[in-house]
Amino acid sequence: PLDNVAFKKRVSGLVGGIGLLKAVGFVKDATHLELTLAVRDSNKALLEETLAKLEKAHAAYCAGAC
Repeated sequence: PLDNVAFKKRVSGLVGGIGLLKAVGFVKDATHLELTLAVRDSNKALLEETLAKLEKAHAAYCAGAC
């Protein structure tokens, strides 16, 4: 749920967190206030590419290159 403490800390509390999820195919479910991935298989390549970019950026950040 969007009001979950862990979700707020890890996703919605970060600049662009929800925007990134929407960009890779997540949609807001108004009845449950959750983000769900509607078409997981059709977005697999995009999700893998996004994950690789996030991991690279995280490694650079941890190494002090950012």
